[in-house]
Amino acid sequence: MLEKIKTFLEKNGHSAEIIDSRIITTHKFNEFVIRIAGKFFLEGKLWFSLPELYLLERGKYGSLAHVSWDEKDEGLICGGVSENRHIDYEQLDEVYLLALNKAIETIKSLLIDKDKNEKEILEEFSAHWNFSVSSKTKNKVISFLEPSNEILELTSYVSNDDKFKDSVIFYRTDEKNLNPNYSFFKRLKSKNRGNRDRSLYLPIEQPVLPPAPNESILQWWFRLVENLPTTIREDLENQILKKTNKVFWILSSVHLGQNKHSWFCLKFERKNKSYLPLSVNCKTEGWNAFAYNVIIHNKEYIKPRGGAEKGLDDITVAIIGCGSVGGEIAKQLASAGIGKLMLIDHDSLNVENIYRHTLSSQYIGYDKVKSLSHFLKTNYPYLKVEYLFSFLKIFLEKDYLNSVDGVIVATGNPTEERFFNNELIKRDKRPWVVYTWVEGHGIGGHAIYVHPTGEGCLSCLYRDMYGNKSLNSIQNFLDSEQDIAINIAGCGTHFLPYSFIDAIQSATLATRLTLEALNNQLSKSSRISWKGVVPPDFKLKTTYRYKNFKKSLEIESLFWEGCDVCNF
Repeated sequence: MLEKIKTFLEKNGHSAEIIDSRIITTHKFNEFVIRIAGKFFLEGKLWFSLPELYLLERGKYGSLAHVSWDEKDEGLICGGVSENRHIDYEQLDEVYLLALNKAIETIKSLLIDKDKNEKEILEEFSAHWNFSVSSKTKNKVISFLEPSNEILELTSYVSNDDKFKDSVIFYRTDEKNLNPNYSFFKRLKSKNRGNRDRSLYLPIEQPVLPPAPNESILQWWFRLVENLPTTIREDLENQILKKTNKVFWILSSVHLGQNKHSWFCLKFERKNKSYLPLSVNCKTEGWNAFAYNVIIHNKEYIKPRGGAEKGLDDITVAIIGCGSVGGEIAKQLASAGIGKLMLIDHDSLNVENIYRHTLSSQYIGYDKVKSLSHFLKTNYPYLKVEYLFSFLKIFLEKDYLNSVDGVIVATGNPTEERFFNNELIKRDKRPWVVYTWVEGHGIGGHAIYVHPTGEGCLSCLYRDMYGNKSLNSIQNFLDSEQDIAINIAGCGTHFLPYSFIDAIQSATLATRLTLEALNNQLSKSSRISWKGVVPPDFKLKTTYRYKNFKKSLEIESLFWEGCDVCNF
């Protein structure tokens, strides 16, 4: 295979040779002569990734974007992001040529254009910092700290956790964003060793070049301190002079603009206590410095990294009804990045709930609201949750309505929900409301959005196909006045049959309307449904809407001109 690739490269104008099972190519441009070594890694009998290409004699070129360095004086050339990349493993010669040409162009542009090279190094601070991190210090620092514009004294401890043993954990003693019930934080904290090391957070507001190849960490530290703004440097000096120590930790974030930060960590240690040196003129004898990368666990990073939406930190949404649908909505909104949830329900988790509820069996017998609150706080580090063991109508009280941005009603009780809707519409000032419910037997589910101003409400649905008022919702797919519940163990065990998938799909409709409302994408009251497929032997009667419904997952207008609740 290597001979085939070598021959193909030579046919395409490259000078190539094979040395130690690697293909070595030589390239000349301007005053530069570079050599690149490459190889494929075998997986079974096939190659499923791009070749690894190394710039030889790496040390000659100093700091170079997109190129690592190692003890062999070779630098791995970055091949770009590999997500969704399709490798044609049947034409490896073509693959190698394309990868090589891209690598050559990368190196050429950086060596010729020094300003471009420096700009891209600054933008990729974290990647270049990792080149200075040894295998012994890799992934040994976890930070829960948010970026700040001032120097901070930090709390730190050493974890004894099985998976993060000997990792150093940093956080603020007065941290207000982090949920104290967050399970990962509690896990790290419950198994820890006391730490007498001194730890400081140092903000860096302007981009800074990472250490160059062969530059010691201590030399780089002095260069960094020298270029700090005067006020920050003086503050750092004052902090350092407060106390001597054998070990100092400096946790720092480099502001890259647009609310982006790169993080790094330094450890300084010596045998005897002393002040941390800030320049070559200080007493540096005996000090050793080590570079650490940082596992970032703050809100600024993990929320967008996990797909949470921006701008929802200050939003509060109430969820009334925390059953299978409401519980799933709470989980989805937490994942979406909502800042605060208020949970209202008056029921406890039963054995019968397990296979379709978000909560696990450990919560059986406990109040759903309290259990759901605990579950959410355990899993989402920056979510605030309040709960109330009560009924839907309690939320009509002024104090509750004024404390939320929106309300989601998922009680599954149409009588209570209509009463709530009709009373709320009378208010001059009210939040938006999403009502959602699932129909039995997998036939479908629905959600409606009631805009806080304008026309359209839950009562708009209570009409027949001819435009007359009705006790039954025109939204539903199952005909009224029929027994849709089933029982397994005789009288008293009736329940509405639907699966966890039905609950999730209905919850997703409500979550979608909620997020669109919060992002100002809904200008009027709306409704949406999902439609299931019934088996041929299905005996229950379906509505005219079900038989003719072809707008599954499409948002439709809610307002009915004949409604005497919202159109009066």
